[in-house]
Formats: sequence, C-alpha cells, structure tokens
Amino acid sequence: MKLLYKESKVTHDEKLRGEFSNTLYQIDVMLEDKSKKRMSEAKDYTVKGAKVGRGDIQKLSGALVDLNEVTGGAFFSATDYTKPAMEYAEASSKMFGKDIQLYNLRPSTELDEEGRITKILITISIFTPKDNEIVYTPIFSENGKEKIDQLIKEGKLVEGKVQVLIENFYDENRNVITSLSELASTNIHKGFEDMAQGSFYLKGQFLEISGHLIELLGLSYCVPFLKTDETIEVNPYGKHKLLIRNQDGSINKLITDEEIKKSIKGIN
Repeated sequence: MKLLYKESKVTHDEKLRGEFSNTLYQIDVMLEDKSKKRMSEAKDYTVKGAKVGRGDIQKLSGALVDLNEVTGGAFFSATDYTKPAMEYAEASSKMFGKDIQLYNLRPSTELDEEGRITKILITISIFTPKDNEIVYTPIFSENGKEKIDQLIKEGKLVEGKVQVLIENFYDENRNVITSLSELASTNIHKGFEDMAQGSFYLKGQFLEISGHLIELLGLSYCVPFLKTDETIEVNPYGKHKLLIRNQDGSINKLITDEEIKKSIKGIN
C-alpha cells in the first residue's frame, strides 16, 4: 500500500474493536489519508493453485460493516479472483457504502517487463586523433607566394614539396603570436565523424620555412580519428521484484527492490 500511496500513513497489524459485534479485528495493513481509512487483507493461494473466492471478500466486507471508522477495503492476492468474488467487490459500495478494491500482487516475471522501460543503455563514443596521420597544409597569402617564388629563383628554396616542421606562428618581427598546439587544442572541429577537416584563419601571421618568414592566409587541417564505442547499462530504479495491478487496469506497476526498501522505512 505504501508503494501505491506514498503520501499516506501505512501501519501493520493494527487492532480495532467492532462497533456491533465487539469483535477484535487484526488488520493486516491500514492506510490513513486525511479523513479516510482503508483496511487491507492479503491471501496467497499459489501453492493450492486456487483463486480468491467470494467467501474471502465477504469476510472482508463483514469487517468493514462492523468497523465504522474504516471507510473502505482492499484485497491483495498472489493469484486471480473468481468471477463471483469480483462481482461482489464491485457491488460492495452499493450494498453497504464502502468500496473494496481488488489487487494482484505477485513476483514479477520477464513477460511482465515487455513493453516497459526497464533499463537505459547509454552509448559513449570516444574519438581519439590518429597523431601519425594528421596533415596540416599552409595556405599562403599572395605576398607569401611571391616570396616563395623569389627564394626559389635565388636558390634558397627547392621547387616542389617541402616538408616543414610547424610549431609556431610569428608576426613580421619574428615574435611568436600563437602555436600549433594552441590552435589545435581549441579550434579543431571534431563533431561526431571519423575525420575532422577545416582551416584556421591566420592572415597577417608568418610561418618559418628554412629560416625565412613566409606570410600566411591560413592553415588547413585533416585530422583522422579512431572511434571507440562503449555501452553502459543503467538500471536507475533497481531490479524488478513484484507486479501490482488492480482489476480495472488503472494501476499496473512493476516494483523494484529499491522501492521496497524505501517503502519499508516509511511504514510504522
């Protein structure tokens, strides 16, 4: 009951004296909510393989009639109810002004979990750059291209591809403005792909090639990544242990071990 009505007061094994018969009733579970009191009874006919019959419901209704302060009843069964039992419970409020709610309460099975969210799978994608395959290509300004042509004519540079160790970027007075590591650590577009491609805008900055400062327009990059996926299973509510549902289907709930522990702490 505490799992269904978390804000209400729930007590076990409460004793009440009948108003008409003077009988001392021992109540399995009592739910108190403001001015209402609902007494509950539980039966487990699993071993017998039997359903709860009309006689069990009539016994509960007799106690309800005798206990004036109790406003309603609830019956919990590990098995199902017979048709006469369900019909009697449905008519109880008309017969003596106190309703009887019927519940199924039993250990849950894998079939009960079908169509429900029982766990959350989180996939974490980790992208690690392949350092030995990264390619940076300088984009020279017109002034830079002209200077390269001049250096080639003067024999100070060899025409063709030149491998350059790129570390720093300078102003025209050879003062360091920034470094490649600084640019790469903050500006490379990573996204969720296995290849990052783009460029840095470096107009007015210079790259040192064979001791000469060459003016840049930018620097393009091509950074391949190794993608690794890790899946984490999250079971935020604990393991399902019980199924509780009422006859009209308005309550159909799987109860976890964590919920049971918390509810026990809140019961007197």
